[in-house]
Amino acid sequence: MGRPVRFPGISNELQKILVANMDEAPARRRAREAFKDIQLGIDHILFKSPADGLKIKESYEVNSRGLEIFTKSWLPETSPPRAVLCYCHGYGDTCTFFFEGIARKLASSGYGVFAMDYPGFGLSEGLHCYIPSFDRLVDDVIEHFSKVKEDPAIRTLPSFLFGQSMGGAVALKVHLKQPDAWNGAILVAPMCKTAYNVIAYKDKPRLKTALEMLRTTEEIEERLGEVSLPLLILHGESDIVTDPSVSKALYEKARSSDKKLKLYKDAFHSLLEGVARKLASSGYGVFAMDYPGFGLSEGLHGYIPSLDKLVNDVAEHYSKIKENPKFQCLPSYLFGQSLGGAIAMKVHLKQPDAWNGAILVAPMCKFADNMIPPWIVVQILIGIAYLFPKLKIVPHKNFVKMAFRDLKKQELAAYNVIAYKDTARLWTALECLRTTQELEQRLQEVSVPLLILHGEADVVTDPSVSKALYEKASSSDKKLKLYKNAFHSLLEGEPDDTIFQVLDDIICWLEDHSVKKIK
Repeated sequence: MGRPVRFPGISNELQKILVANMDEAPARRRAREAFKDIQLGIDHILFKSPADGLKIKESYEVNSRGLEIFTKSWLPETSPPRAVLCYCHGYGDTCTFFFEGIARKLASSGYGVFAMDYPGFGLSEGLHCYIPSFDRLVDDVIEHFSKVKEDPAIRTLPSFLFGQSMGGAVALKVHLKQPDAWNGAILVAPMCKTAYNVIAYKDKPRLKTALEMLRTTEEIEERLGEVSLPLLILHGESDIVTDPSVSKALYEKARSSDKKLKLYKDAFHSLLEGVARKLASSGYGVFAMDYPGFGLSEGLHGYIPSLDKLVNDVAEHYSKIKENPKFQCLPSYLFGQSLGGAIAMKVHLKQPDAWNGAILVAPMCKFADNMIPPWIVVQILIGIAYLFPKLKIVPHKNFVKMAFRDLKKQELAAYNVIAYKDTARLWTALECLRTTQELEQRLQEVSVPLLILHGEADVVTDPSVSKALYEKASSSDKKLKLYKNAFHSLLEGEPDDTIFQVLDDIICWLEDHSVKKIK
């Protein structure tokens, strides 16, 4: 594990909490509770989004696999939401940090935003950042968001997937499993093509997790032509975490007739608390969850034994949210970034008729070719993964430097104390690899309205697969937007003007599609 970060002005007692082993959810939850006020006070544009006029709810729920999942939602307080936006977070991330500002912005714009931490991520139960099966993770996502959309209050509303980085791969797999369930997808720097040796922020990812992610990006790159829902794809042109060229390929190959790709010049890879605030303040209900083993959810930190089960966890949580009588008549959208983009895609593929659309931010549909270890190394890691799935030995690079273009924001990333920063667990890596492979093969199955966003300089997830998703997705309503010189973290790690541009692109797309759905 990397050297502990020493935060200025905090007590030795708090420092001990922050440097403790975060493998299991209780430790991550203690760290988040102790550090929450300090996090929200950092000097980042996303943490300046007001919470006034919003209903923000955090909760834990036990999914069908018996895992305790952390979930969160952001809703306009005085009016019903225009549509539902379901967010799929990226690798090692959580729905409680940067996404908070994004969700608030969306909710303030009139949208209901829902999110979850995957099993093993954030505050959800599970070994930290361990993905034993990417497909299972996608099933977890579908399970959660299906529940969200069953809520009578939002059942009739348009629903959109929103995935960033790996979450973009998740969102695409959700769509491929549920081709008719969504009204669109927003993909921000989707992990359609990337390298499992860079997905663990500051240290080496768990081996199986890395292999799962690599599998996932390879799958997604092969399935771009199956993507059929309306698409908004956002990517930083300078993203070196996820490859912007694959976002371009997603845009070109997705069957969607309604699709848009926007590349942000000089933008890197990263988004999120501030995003949720922005969305909520725009009138949208925003819901999120930490996957099991991630963030504040129960589970071994960073361990994904099955991405399909994780997708089920997500689908289960959001299905419950959508069952709420207040939301049943509202449009609902998936929103996934990076790994979350892959999860959002898998939720859609599992629930093709359940969502009104998806927003994919640098979705993890494929790892960048130049980031993948030599073939023989991959084969050795796969063999080891079957013997020691939770082992952390995957080669890695500094994720934050590769994903965040803004140097000041690179420093602020350390304040996300419950994010997974250690070596990737072997099986988690394997699950991600398998998932990208699957998604790449199934792009043409994506039928939900899509918004795909990717940075052209993303070297974490391949922008070319976002382009392929756009081209191949069967969606008649799809949009791809590539951001020149932008890196992987479009909503967290870019200069303020780029972050504002990406948020405006998302809200404009949501407003257009929510109006269409309500009419």
